[in-house]
Formats: sequence, structure tokens, C-alpha cells
Amino acid sequence: SPHPNVMALLDHFVLSLKKDSFLYLVFDLMDSDLWTVWKSKRRLLPPQLASEFLLDIVLGASHLHSAGVVHTDLSMANMLIGRGSGVGSEPRADVLRIADLGGAVCAERMLLQPGERITTEYCRAPEIVLGVHSFSEAVDIWAMGIVGVATLRGSILFWRPVEYELVVPGFQAR
Repeated sequence: SPHPNVMALLDHFVLSLKKDSFLYLVFDLMDSDLWTVWKSKRRLLPPQLASEFLLDIVLGASHLHSAGVVHTDLSMANMLIGRGSGVGSEPRADVLRIADLGGAVCAERMLLQPGERITTEYCRAPEIVLGVHSFSEAVDIWAMGIVGVATLRGSILFWRPVEYELVVPGFQAR
């Protein structure tokens, strides 16, 4: 069933051209993603805005988990933000929706093959890093915590993307 904090598939169609076929998926138009908004705010969101987004994330993930679905890649890039009038299928102002369910799996049958990787690196739960092959909704809960800390603290725990910090000649980070 649809949830206001999870991207809903509105329509789909297949277009066949010569010997190739293409599947098109239709979703609501969203303005940005949390990663882009976070970077544009110099990696520190106002506490009120951060708490509203975090509530949206928790409500969306809770909806998925109640249906037995684990997203497995809850990163800021997969959290879309829309601004709209709230009319029809348009989101209300500053609503966050969980997107990119391409890697989502059924929690009961989740099993990683040896060497298989899931999740965005900075959101990867300890059990995945340690090589556990069977896990639960906890991987999403870990990712939500990482995103929450990042939005409120201004940096990502345990990981720094390339060019994240200013380069200072003669200084080397440990």
C-alpha cells in the first residue's frame, strides 16, 4: 500500500524499438535528494528541518519493515525531497520520500552470497562489514542512525568522501 514517505510507482510501460525493449517507470517528480540538500547547507541542517526529515525517514522505513521489506541502501542519495502544493499526487512542502528500492529484499529470505556487497559504503552496518551473510532490518536502522548523525552533526561517521575536507598544503590527516 502507498505511504507518503516511500516513492510510489505511478505507472510503467515498455517501449520496443527494433530488437531492443526499454522499461520505463513513472514516479512523482521530486526536487532534490538529502545528500544534495545536506551539502548545499554546508553539511549542517537546521535542527527543526533535520528532525522533520528524520521523522519522514523513520516513518517510511517503518512502513517498509511492517511489510517485511528491508531497503538495504538507505543513504542520503536515496532519500528524495520534494516541494509542492500538496495537491493531487504532489508531495507537501519539504517532504522526504525513500526511493531506489531496486535492492530491497524480503527480510525473511535475506541472504548474501560470499563476496556480495550491499548498501552505500558510509551507511554499511557492522554486520555487513564483518561478512555476516544473513541479517535483518537492523541494516536499515543502522543507516538511519548514520544519516541522522550526519544531518545534525555535519559529518559522516566512520567515512570521509574524497574532497570532503579542504586540502591544506603540508597537512596530512591521520
